[in-house]
Amino acid sequence: MSVWATYRQLLGNRQLTKLLLGEFVSSIGDWLYLVALVVVVYDETRDPVILGIVGAARLVPYFVLSIPAGVISDRFDRRLIRVIRVRDEASFKSETGWSPALWLYDAFVEGYGGGGVPAPWPLIAARARRPFLLAGGLTPENVAAGIAAARPDGVDVASGVESSARRKDPARVAAFIAAARGGAEALLR
Repeated sequence: MSVWATYRQLLGNRQLTKLLLGEFVSSIGDWLYLVALVVVVYDETRDPVILGIVGAARLVPYFVLSIPAGVISDRFDRRLIRVIRVRDEASFKSETGWSPALWLYDAFVEGYGGGGVPAPWPLIAARARRPFLLAGGLTPENVAAGIAAARPDGVDVASGVESSARRKDPARVAAFIAAARGGAEALLR
């Protein structure tokens, strides 16, 4: 696929096009502000040194606040999801030392993702740390069974609802959601 075809495909998304257009208009406003600042300061002072000071002063908040803001944000809980690729009992050793907000247990496949191989649900049910999402080989046809076997807090799907590579099928997505809801409701009965 050529670069231009990629751009045409992206810009075919109406919401994305509106967002990009809004960003472009906003950047024009930012540019006009900078030009107006230079013109007004120089017109009032006729002093290039003051013009330089005002330009530098405009950047002071970025320098003064960026380091403390980074330190402060590091002190707060950031949501971390830890993915464990489960092949056998030894797979759970990679949990050591982690305390994420959420675990995701996926099937082990060569490479990453899209293998369509179901995870070992009974093993995950026995060893999973909570809360966790179940992933790996889930489809509309087997998600209810996966929920019944592993009793996850949620499920994750990608290739299981695709009609072809990287193309999600809306009908399969709807069927997956319905089957997952049915599986969850069966646990609550």
